[in-house]
Amino acid sequence: MRKVKWAVDYLNDANCLIEDPSALKGTWKERFDQKKIHVEIGCGKGNYSLNMAKLYPQEAFIAVEKNESAAGIAAKNSMMPTSRIIWC
Repeated sequence: MRKVKWAVDYLNDANCLIEDPSALKGTWKERFDQKKIHVEIGCGKGNYSLNMAKLYPQEAFIAVEKNESAAGIAAKNSMMPTSRIIWC
């Protein structure tokens, strides 16, 4: 994937990014009101997590992506409230 110039700035301004997820170890259930939490590691542009979040509105999703450009695109494409889907 090509580097997307705006991705890092977008992620820094986004309310849905957690840079150090290990800091929340043991407290993920408290962060979400939903009963189930799903994690996708290597989410790419986030299509799978976004579609699953639409199918299961009562559940929460954590999408992990190390490529900043892909993570930026995923976060920008997300129309979910930040309380339901988180990008790491």
